[in-house]
Amino acid sequence: MRITEQGIHLMDVQILEQKIGDAWQAHRAGNQAQSVELFEQVLNDLEQLTDADLKISKIRLEADAHYGLGLALRARGNRDAAIRSFQAAHQLCQERYQKLASHPDSQTYSNNLGTMEDDRYMMLLVMIGQRLRELGASVPD
Repeated sequence: MRITEQGIHLMDVQILEQKIGDAWQAHRAGNQAQSVELFEQVLNDLEQLTDADLKISKIRLEADAHYGLGLALRARGNRDAAIRSFQAAHQLCQERYQKLASHPDSQTYSNNLGTMEDDRYMMLLVMIGQRLRELGASVPD
């Protein structure tokens, strides 16, 4: 993984996005083992980045991979691992949403109409909360 001053190198983002797409395709095709493997590969690749490298692309990719991994694990019957993955996705989305909502151009925890990014994280938080409740797990605040 190559890191530039702007964060994750564009080519690496595209490769990771392709892996995530392949993992989703495997999930939809019912190949949960391959889906889990691909989502885990993405998460392992992202783990190589340090906190100093943490950029929007990494957060987005990591949240997407954890959410997809949670769905694939749930489909394989691995409830506890699915919950952990959904909780990780929820935490990432919550942190990013709070950062966006506390931006000086937005009002505290309100919808910033100047961007769709906060909408994305609000929607993901709702979806992840639904998956956690379906598994009988509590949803973090």
